[in-house]
Amino acid sequence: MVNLTDPINAQNIVDRFKEVVTDVADKDIVWGTDNLPGHSSFSASDFGGVVDGMQLNLVNATGSYSTGETVTGSISGTVGTVVSYSNNVLKVRNVVPGSGQTNFVQNDIITGTNSGATGSVSTMTEISAVSIGITGNSIGNSGTLIQANSIYSVLKDEMNNYTNIKSTRAFVSMTGAGTQYDQTEIAHNTTSQRVTLNPSQPSNLQSGQTISESNLENFLSSLASAYTTERANTYTLSKTICHSSCHSSCHGSRGRR
Repeated sequence: MVNLTDPINAQNIVDRFKEVVTDVADKDIVWGTDNLPGHSSFSASDFGGVVDGMQLNLVNATGSYSTGETVTGSISGTVGTVVSYSNNVLKVRNVVPGSGQTNFVQNDIITGTNSGATGSVSTMTEISAVSIGITGNSIGNSGTLIQANSIYSVLKDEMNNYTNIKSTRAFVSMTGAGTQYDQTEIAHNTTSQRVTLNPSQPSNLQSGQTISESNLENFLSSLASAYTTERANTYTLSKTICHSSCHSSCHGSRGRR
């Protein structure tokens, strides 16, 4: 955990904020440009970014991992869900470390529960769905007094940039035949789905006040809470497809003109 310094400095505030964002926004994302809902109506253009997880570069691989299956590391006991597999590169999400572990480890033999595919981890890279767009200079320059209002406005505006990562209902209906697909998961949606979080400005983050570590932690918690509430508000990504009879009728009408 990143601890706030005494005295507090601008970059330290951003580093602590980044950790908060990782805890609440870059977590448990199921759908994105690299992992679509299970219906052919959806494409990568419906989403705004990748899902969080790990990229495992494998050696001595045999077989082919299946999208959505569970994989387990032989040494670490860490498990994950397959997002994609190609050219000995395995991407997994929903990583759950084994007992006493924090992640997969080098030389882990990764076995697919359904496919039986195996491969040994050579190198691995963490994949973050979010990327912090601010630095300490966004709040205040080194050696200058940090303004309370800058802390409030910069962190609040940056948290708004993650509000498109939220509960999403992927819904497909067919003309004349009803519902074809209906599932809800956390998704990395397009930026058009962002909303504005506007938690009230604390009295200790206003002009003339001295900010303390505890006051700043309280504000970060209120930002995380506001985001978490919005994350649970389900957005519906809806598609309507045409029934075969609709195509026949439509094409027949054209032919009679």
